[in-house]
Amino acid sequence: MAKRRASAAKNLQHAARMRQHQPRRVPIHTNPPFLHEPANFGSPRTRQQLTQSQAGQIILIPSPKRLPSVIDLSEVVGAQYVQEITESGQLVFQSAGDSGFGGTWDLELVAQVMAMDLHRPNPADQPAFFFHLGDIIYNHQYNFPESKANMYQPQFYVPYEHYLPRR
Repeated sequence: MAKRRASAAKNLQHAARMRQHQPRRVPIHTNPPFLHEPANFGSPRTRQQLTQSQAGQIILIPSPKRLPSVIDLSEVVGAQYVQEITESGQLVFQSAGDSGFGGTWDLELVAQVMAMDLHRPNPADQPAFFFHLGDIIYNHQYNFPESKANMYQPQFYVPYEHYLPRR
C-alpha cells in the first residue's frame, strides 16, 4: 500500500513538472496545421484506372526475417537509453499515420510540433522514437499513375527534414 502511495505521489510530481514546462499552446504563428475543409476520400478515377495504376506496385508481404518477429527496444534506441527509460519509469514515443496526403505545409507544421517534443527540459519526457502507422505516401495525390518510389521525397523526407532523432 505504501508503495502505491509513493508511486501515486511520484506521478503527481511528474504531472506538476510537465505542466510547469509545457506551453499551453503551440507557439507557431502561421496557418493551422490541418486541412481547412473536410477531406475527400473519393477518387475521380474508375476502379479499372485505379487497378491499372497499382500494377506492379503491390507485392506480397514478406515472411519475417527473424523468429520470433519481435525487436528489442535497445535495438532501436540503444541500451543506454533503455536504461534511462527504465529509471524514469515511462516510455514516451510519437505516432502518426496517413501522413502522405495533404499540403506539404500541413505535414511540415505537424513535424515542427513533433520536433518541439524532442527539446523538452526533462529528458524522460522526450520521445524515444517515432512510430509511423502507415500510408506514408500516395501516388494518386498528384493524379500521376507513376511509381511510388518518386513520391517519398516530396511526401515524407521534405516535410520531416527538420525532425532530427535523439542523439
